[in-house]
Amino acid sequence: MAVCWLFPGKTVSIDCPCLDCNESISIQMRDGQVLSAEPSTIVGHRNLSSVTTPNNRER
Repeated sequence: MAVCWLFPGKTVSIDCPCLDCNESISIQMRDGQVLSAEPSTIVGHRNLSSVTTPNNRER
């Protein structure tokens, strides 16, 4: 999560609902490392359009 880089050396806690099933998610991170995550089956998604990738830009 990009937000953890805004607070170097600090533990960042994020508590939110899953946008798919509405179950609770809790993540603690510091300096880009996941310290804890509940549930342990959390996955991340990053949506990138092939139109905006450097190799596919129109020139």
